[in-house]
Amino acid sequence: MRRLDHVVHAVGDLDEAADAYRRAGFVVTERADHPFGTSNRLVLFDGSYLELVAVTRPDRIPPPAGDRPSFGAAIRRFLDGGEGGAMFVLGSDQPDTDRTLLAAAGLEPNLFSFSRPAPQPDGSVAEVSFDVVFVDALGPGCGVFLCHHRTPGLIWRSEYLRHPNGASQIREVVLVGDAADTNGLEVLAASHAAPVPGGLMFPLDGAAVTVVDADTYRDRFGVAPPDRPPPALAAAVVAGSRPVSTTIAGLHVAAAPC
Repeated sequence: MRRLDHVVHAVGDLDEAADAYRRAGFVVTERADHPFGTSNRLVLFDGSYLELVAVTRPDRIPPPAGDRPSFGAAIRRFLDGGEGGAMFVLGSDQPDTDRTLLAAAGLEPNLFSFSRPAPQPDGSVAEVSFDVVFVDALGPGCGVFLCHHRTPGLIWRSEYLRHPNGASQIREVVLVGDAADTNGLEVLAASHAAPVPGGLMFPLDGAAVTVVDADTYRDRFGVAPPDRPPPALAAAVVAGSRPVSTTIAGLHVAAAPC
């Protein structure tokens, strides 16, 4: 089975979202700019992270071309419907092999690579690089792709992992939908779905993707699900030493003791 790499949280204002995460007890990195019109700030955990992404330079967003999708255009399109969880990302150790496997499963993957600057804790800036395998498997309410980190040591710095609320790892990504909305997810997760109350759970290495109906979601978190086409990425659940339950820019973030 695959591991969870990160969750893409599309926001209108990076600084406002970062302040909300800080108030909830998280450490947030400084802004980094993508070469395709968006910028991000990260909330890093052991082996995974929440990526706050905003459109900051719309003039640099390229249109989709051939077999290369446009991440910036996808984020802008998502934000047209409001802020929230736009995508979840699974880890890839062999992106070329994964592209071949996903193509054989009929998921029409697209592979591309890019680099961006990454602020370091000492104030310097390093260049980090990625290989990304995009797929269009779950529909407009939730994107998904695979990510291979060429320079992981420049992202997961110990200074960014010491959260005041004790958060240590993303344990679960919660989507709102039904079983009919999950075609392709078993292939992507490389695991078999298991029934859970109100839906299905797809195990990952150290985490899980859970798909539940709206009533089950509302009962569990005490908030309404996002008003988006299903399946909609509604919540990220992290392990921590201090309970947290808050909705930040359309994404519900919950932390509970391990």
